[in-house]
Amino acid sequence: MEKLPILLSSFLGLLAGAVILPAGCSRAPEAPRVERRGKEEVSRPLPEYEKELRANVSDIANVFDLNAARREYRRRGGRSKEILALLAQREEALFDAVEPLGKISPEAEILTCDYRKVGENRYRLDLLFKVRSEFDRDYRLYLHRHVEEEHLPLLPPEIRGYGFESWSFEPLPPTSVWDIGALIYISTDFNAHSIPYYLKTGFFRIEEGRYGKEVALGWRADLEYSEGELLERIEETEDLVELYELWRRFQYAGGRAQTASKRLEERIDLFLAEETIACPISPEATLLDFRSRRINADLVRLYYFIDVTEVPKSDYRIYLHGYVDDEHLHYLPEDRRRHKFANWSFAPRPPASTWKPGEKILITAEITAQPIPYDLKTGFFLPGVGRPGIQCDLGRYQLSD
Repeated sequence: MEKLPILLSSFLGLLAGAVILPAGCSRAPEAPRVERRGKEEVSRPLPEYEKELRANVSDIANVFDLNAARREYRRRGGRSKEILALLAQREEALFDAVEPLGKISPEAEILTCDYRKVGENRYRLDLLFKVRSEFDRDYRLYLHRHVEEEHLPLLPPEIRGYGFESWSFEPLPPTSVWDIGALIYISTDFNAHSIPYYLKTGFFRIEEGRYGKEVALGWRADLEYSEGELLERIEETEDLVELYELWRRFQYAGGRAQTASKRLEERIDLFLAEETIACPISPEATLLDFRSRRINADLVRLYYFIDVTEVPKSDYRIYLHGYVDDEHLHYLPEDRRRHKFANWSFAPRPPASTWKPGEKILITAEITAQPIPYDLKTGFFLPGVGRPGIQCDLGRYQLSD
């Protein structure tokens, strides 16, 4: 990626404490930082900071932390060409790994983001924009925070039907002063619950409505505990579904803590060494395990643990057929009774076309199931095309348990 001049938002937060954050949205927990206590700054002398920065620059995990470290170094009066060159080299490596999130308007695209907890029920979203052409006016940014169905009761009653809550703010610096070719760092803080959110953002003007395109930032969460605490939970857990729940939240938080990520996969592999489905659900992937858990009176969460051998050729959907005994046919919708099975289907996230060979992928989905036993069969499919692999027979389940 070409290197561009940087225009900083004066509201970009400095480095904060160690938590685990989303992919493209994570930061190195041990990177040099400044602690802020009200207006009093507690900081190390410049020579000590330079030494630590030199030793840890390769551990800085994203462009936001690198930019904050560079700003802090300059604030302290640091001008070492060696240190600035090391930061530039690390920046180049980080930008090479960035996959742009999408074009938000004819003038700009969003390269990446950062999501973190910064206080009690307080969260920060950082966005990095790349400017293609000049804006002729100032725009606001909206943020739609979609929740999973189980978390709908956390939304105010008047907006539960929409499934999301909204936040908007004026970016600083304002869009009218963004220079062509600049990288713009924008930050906003807001109140939120300690749950995953599916974030979408876009430009708008109050008097004119939306401008440009809406960009999906994906599922974002903050695990709210350190990698050490996460490792402790992984070691203490003796329930495979609990490990899947940790994995699910870890994915939303980016899965960037490599030691915890590796140990989580090792613990799951230990469970699966004793019992695995090992069903070739498509030519590119094998279904290793299937589980379910009731998460409230109405919803059941499904867990698919998949081993990827090749990049899937298409964005497959997943179907799940639940065959019922004759005495339970009345539980099925009328149009399904002659088929004698319930039919659920969903698009996996992340999409199949983004899977990489050698990865293990956890797919979760929520369905409504009756309190009866089902004989379950599952597989991939493409609407209008059919199944790319074999149908996996999962056996008999009481899904609502």
